[in-house]
Amino acid sequence: MKLYKTICISILFILCVFSAAAVAEASDKLQIVATIFPEYDWVRTILGENPADAELTLLLDDGVDLHSYQPTVEDMLKITIGVCAE
Repeated sequence: MKLYKTICISILFILCVFSAAAVAEASDKLQIVATIFPEYDWVRTILGENPADAELTLLLDDGVDLHSYQPTVEDMLKITIGVCAE
């Protein structure tokens, strides 16, 4: 039983390592996710007109109330992919 657990944990660890490497290789750009428009606009101004090495994303859509916002699965993936790529 102990050998079975060790094998399962080893396989899961190997899969996690390879999947993280695939995400990191997918994009060499810095991925920035801004939660609200003032932050988005500030970062966009700093990056300039053509940011060749950064990808900027605004998390909230137009007209969404910041105080009652509930993130979707896609929103969580945007944030997670940005963190895992580092």
